[in-house]
Amino acid sequence: MDEDELINIADSTLRKFPYSIEKPVFEVMGKRKFIRYLKDVSLEIDPEKTPSFVAHLPDGELVVFCKVIIDRMISKKTQRGQRSFVEAITVHELFHIWNRHRCITSEEAILSEKEVHREIRKKYPRLAKVLDEY
Repeated sequence: MDEDELINIADSTLRKFPYSIEKPVFEVMGKRKFIRYLKDVSLEIDPEKTPSFVAHLPDGELVVFCKVIIDRMISKKTQRGQRSFVEAITVHELFHIWNRHRCITSEEAILSEKEVHREIRKKYPRLAKVLDEY
């Protein structure tokens, strides 16, 4: 999947998101830089299993994808399965934006993740199943 297709899927997913949020900027980042930013978050994360994150910045929301990690995670999926995965991780990040939690501690980050997973299961059960595979 190329970067333009990834961003197009994210944009399409945003347009279908059922809640009103400020439009985030979608960015594809190289793996080295992506992992460096992940190390700054409050939650202990396995970078190889983390294809995206949201950054709550003073001037807006930024959703960052790592194409290298995504490609590795979806390499054995059909084209439809690959698209579903990108939709699922995008919805995951959009719920973080909608919830507006600013997590400082690891405990807050874990609670935020659990809340997002509950919301996805409720509104997007098909995409929740996609995420459960990982």
